[in-house]
Amino acid sequence: DIEFWLGNFGSSFGLQVVFLDGNYCNGTAVDCSTDDDFATLVAAGLRYIAPPQQMLIQVVNGGYAPSEYAVAAKSSGLKIITWTLERSGPLSSGGGWYYGTSNDITNNDGDVFEMLHVLAQSVGIEGIFSDWPATVTFYANCVLSPTYSSSSPVVQVDALPQTCGALKTEYKNQACCGQPAKPFSFAAAVEAKERCSVCIVGCAPYADHPYPVWSRVVDQMAGQCGLMVHVGDTQSGSTPCNRTTMSGPLEVMRASGTPTLYTMGDNEVNDCHRAASAGKPADFYTAESARQFLIDSFFQDRTTDLTGSLNIETMSAECPFHAFAEHCGTAVVTLEVPGSQWYLADETASRPQQDVVDPLAGRKAMYDRAKNCTLAWLETTFQKAHSRGLRAVIIAFHAGFWQNTGTFPGTYGEGISTYGFGGDVWNEETLGHLPYQPLSDKLLELADAYPQLMVYTVHADWHYWHVQSPLRKKNLVDVGVEGSTAALT
Repeated sequence: DIEFWLGNFGSSFGLQVVFLDGNYCNGTAVDCSTDDDFATLVAAGLRYIAPPQQMLIQVVNGGYAPSEYAVAAKSSGLKIITWTLERSGPLSSGGGWYYGTSNDITNNDGDVFEMLHVLAQSVGIEGIFSDWPATVTFYANCVLSPTYSSSSPVVQVDALPQTCGALKTEYKNQACCGQPAKPFSFAAAVEAKERCSVCIVGCAPYADHPYPVWSRVVDQMAGQCGLMVHVGDTQSGSTPCNRTTMSGPLEVMRASGTPTLYTMGDNEVNDCHRAASAGKPADFYTAESARQFLIDSFFQDRTTDLTGSLNIETMSAECPFHAFAEHCGTAVVTLEVPGSQWYLADETASRPQQDVVDPLAGRKAMYDRAKNCTLAWLETTFQKAHSRGLRAVIIAFHAGFWQNTGTFPGTYGEGISTYGFGGDVWNEETLGHLPYQPLSDKLLELADAYPQLMVYTVHADWHYWHVQSPLRKKNLVDVGVEGSTAALT
């Protein structure tokens, strides 16, 4: 197979062919054919070789070190992908087959990081297969810098750096970074991980006070996550906009004491006009008055989250829904991007009172304000995240607008939602674009401008879970959260 790809597609598919080395030798020059074989493979056009991890490791002075096989492979110009981390079970008994050349020094679960450190920094592997991605993710976030490159020659490295001392403290019962040694605690490790988690919910609870199910959901989120975010639609689209239904679910989140951010959906703001056409009484019929009520209720102090326990930055008194919080090395940002075409949906055919109780001119002004604030806040967000050395940005808002334009192999993000847009006054021709097009363009532009940042856009609106990469951007992932009466997160 390798010869076929290299011989027939050497300049295309052959460039990414990976040769799985099945010799299963011990990594020494005596047991493994190295220099001659590697030179032949490279001459044939091979770029990647994939031995199991024990073939890349030997024991030197009581520690893990690159094997003769690893040195020869790198010296020949081959790139290395290895396998398989986290397949050995507990390492207290030596690690088994995948640690076959280092069983004598492998005696605790922390050794997985010591070996991974040598594979990454000394051997210079391109990647490693892992049965549990948290280990390699933790290592990458803790140790590797954005400028890390696997193209450097094999070198000998010291033990794990002090910047990663917590790994050795927790896993190896050693004193690091000036902290006293303490036994490893799975409970403590899980708690630390969960306090860096972010729980995002939307389109919930769609229920009436006193919210028994919603209260249990919030309790669960508050117990597992260090930050909660509600991305709008605290009530259903047919529910009149009353103070209790709009604010009650957020009061439950605020009472939990866990830091909480909120940005509006369409049901509790720009869909408030629907009650008039249905003949239902409501506290608010206009989007602007409903929005102002939410500002008065939850954004009087724009320096903290809803609970007052987390310092945040907000854009302005005019646009307080645009917030920036730093959480465990990640920027968490909210935007004012509700559904129903970002205030411009035309529902007059089915709800004739829409323009009577909430004139279009006012909604257009709200669209312009929200759009301008959103685009400017995104620029500010990416600049802040970059200047502060953050590695990821979570951008939370309500509306789901990216979609496919056709069937497979169509690319997600090619199209922008048009549902509900296209009235006589404002349509694609008179507006010059679809309502969400400027936001889509800006997100794609910034993802390209900041390739070192991993960007997650998280929204509700659709009531089902999905994960996609718009236009197949490598550093942009769009996540839709579930909702409705189940209040799923």
